[in-house]
Amino acid sequence: MGLSDDMKAELRRAVGLPVPVLEAVTIADPDAAVYRVGTETPHTVIMVGTLTPVELRINGTVTAMQADGHKMPAVPIGMARRARMPVVRPVASKAQETRRERLQRSWRDVIEAGLKTLEGGTI
Repeated sequence: MGLSDDMKAELRRAVGLPVPVLEAVTIADPDAAVYRVGTETPHTVIMVGTLTPVELRINGTVTAMQADGHKMPAVPIGMARRARMPVVRPVASKAQETRRERLQRSWRDVIEAGLKTLEGGTI
């Protein structure tokens, strides 16, 4: 028998791993406004639980200030243990995937071999 999502989440909490985003946002109002800043894959989710105006500053850490200058708590619910390295995700056809699988090589190997070939000027 496999573990349910609840069981997996409980195990993650027990060993100090970050809370999955989908679990963390369950406390949000289903009709909450959602904003996206930037065009890259979002790596930070901030949930605002106050009706009073608040100023947010996000620079590695999150600072929240009320209009009167009082600092508000910004409590981490779940944080990744390390920053993810940005990646580019190329697109391959099904035929290319089949060829790669037949070679029993990773896409990293295929891309590296292709770059080396092109850099050597043999194509």
